[in-house]
Amino acid sequence: MKKIIVFFSLFLLFATGAAASDASKKLVQKGYKQLAQNQFEPALKNFEAASKVDSIDGEALFFQGVTLNRLGRFSEAAQKLDAASQYGTHSDWNFEMGLSQYGMGDNQKAESYFKKSRKDNPARKKDADFYLSKMEAQEQKAEEGPKNWNVYGQVEGTYNTNALNLGNGVTRPANISRQESGLAGLTAGGSYRFDISDSSQVTLGDRALANIYEVNSGLNLFDNYTTLQYRHAFDPKKVLGITFSNDFSVVQTAKFRNQIGFQPVFGWRLADWFATEIGYLFNFGTYFFPSNFAQNRSGTVHTALMNNYISISDTDWRFRLNYSHIWNRSYGSDFVYQGNNLIFAVNHPLFWKVAAELYFSQAWNGYDNVNSLTANTRRSDNISNVWLTFNRPLGEKFGAYLRGGYTRNGSNIAVYNYRAYQGTLGFSGNF
Repeated sequence: MKKIIVFFSLFLLFATGAAASDASKKLVQKGYKQLAQNQFEPALKNFEAASKVDSIDGEALFFQGVTLNRLGRFSEAAQKLDAASQYGTHSDWNFEMGLSQYGMGDNQKAESYFKKSRKDNPARKKDADFYLSKMEAQEQKAEEGPKNWNVYGQVEGTYNTNALNLGNGVTRPANISRQESGLAGLTAGGSYRFDISDSSQVTLGDRALANIYEVNSGLNLFDNYTTLQYRHAFDPKKVLGITFSNDFSVVQTAKFRNQIGFQPVFGWRLADWFATEIGYLFNFGTYFFPSNFAQNRSGTVHTALMNNYISISDTDWRFRLNYSHIWNRSYGSDFVYQGNNLIFAVNHPLFWKVAAELYFSQAWNGYDNVNSLTANTRRSDNISNVWLTFNRPLGEKFGAYLRGGYTRNGSNIAVYNYRAYQGTLGFSGNF
């Protein structure tokens, strides 16, 4: 009812140079009632019909402009509003013309009209101020240019039924599957981008991570990961990235591993809905924890990879399908193997700004040598991971997530055969 009253008031405030015909008036009255109820297409038809009945009806032309603004057809709206001004004036004319110019991207003209509207029509001051402040923020952002730096942080709590979050670098005791533990995870990182040209950038990044275990402080992990990446866009569809990295880890207070990496990746958007990456990853890792020669994990890892990203047009469905082949060449005979890894993930928004992602990975690792823990068995692993994550933004810079997952390593050697269930609640910030 309030909207109808407002539009009826606007209708009465319009004064034309010549009186409109009765037939035109009836069509305009019908149209602005529909406009007040956000029935824009039917309203526009009635206003256009009124102009056909009476070509000099300024009200019909003005409300055509108002309706076209609401439909986002700003150029047409400006033409109708300009034509309406020849037959009379309206207290909202400057505001509507400002809205048209703003929609067309001409902020200079829009600013002029909004300032006139604010001055001449106090009822529109709040609306005009809103758009003026919005344009001021846009201009300030344009002057600042794109942000070259990024800082982020994350804090999370996890419950793990099998405390093995140290990764594949740990020789696990046989009873590890019975060690349940709570886990606090803290992550902080940032990056800075150096723009070499419009198509080339160099980015320096660093991430520090800490995992603090409840069950045993001897499992606590501290990790620092540093990257230097060069990125070059050949065109909007083809990109080359080259990353150099160093990953240094400490378990409790003892050095655990230092790993350097080199990774070139070529990305190609083959269609609006499909993009692919092919790449190679080389790692050389030195493990510092004591072990016998057969279980020395230090050595090189070579990985060939292909990542595919799929989005279904006109929907929010996003898919990822990745494949990689690994050649692990450690100094110790126990960890010389080749492996195949397949990853599938699907992402889709749900409700209340919550998005869900289902992630599944499957790895098959076949070891080259008889394992030192057995008499005549070569190790073979069949590793499955399933994760379901719910993400929700908390404002522009913060977010929360809830994740549940399951890991199973179906190894043919008992000490490496384990299962684990995990649940995580976390909060993140990006600045």
